[in-house]
Amino acid sequence: MLEDLAVVGGPKTPVAEPVLIGFFALVAIAIVVILFLRSRNR
Repeated sequence: MLEDLAVVGGPKTPVAEPVLIGFFALVAIAIVVILFLRSRNR
């Protein structure tokens, strides 16, 4: 029981880290693209 909670609630899991890194990378790229398009439209 405690082991299951530790695995699920642990901040560092081998699956979650690459997903979070990829998610933040996509968000950063999206922001850069939006800013580029805005500056290009003006």
